[in-house]
Amino acid sequence: MQGNVTSLESRFMKDPFSAAAVADAIDRLPSQSTKTVKAMRDRGRQKGLNDLVAACDAELSKRPIEYDGDTARKMIAAEAAVELFDLPSATRYAFSQFKEASRDERRILAWIAANPGGSYADALKAYGKGDLSLTIGHLVYERYGCFARFVEDHEDQSSVLIQKERGDGSVRYTIRPEVIPIFKQLAVI
Repeated sequence: MQGNVTSLESRFMKDPFSAAAVADAIDRLPSQSTKTVKAMRDRGRQKGLNDLVAACDAELSKRPIEYDGDTARKMIAAEAAVELFDLPSATRYAFSQFKEASRDERRILAWIAANPGGSYADALKAYGKGDLSLTIGHLVYERYGCFARFVEDHEDQSSVLIQKERGDGSVRYTIRPEVIPIFKQLAVI
């Protein structure tokens, strides 16, 4: 009887490395934690599944941070929500429905709005903390799903919202003109 059960199980169990199973795994990648995607990539390498490895690499290259499964799903939902939005509309969604600006983000954005072209050194003095670059970076980083499709056209994530002029050993910041009205409407600046 034991032999019959094993025989039956093998007939009805899906091959985890079949083309259909691999395609299903690839479809699920965006909603998986970064840890899971890395593990799938490693498993794909071991099994010689080049399509799976390439899909995992592509998914990991899109992620600015290590996502848990819940964050990955939220970013996918945000990408879908803003899919047809222009930058101002995506900014409105990002800072009103996805995640409101923190107190620190409001402070630095208000300073940049009041001092267009202001230098990093001056912004740092006004901000008063050493994590200025981190705060500026998190404007997009923590709302990445809302801005993912805009990032490709810029040198770094925060450049989606802030123009940066580099020279003379410093950076000068100006909020992109198209998002200023949105930040004003939302009382971010």
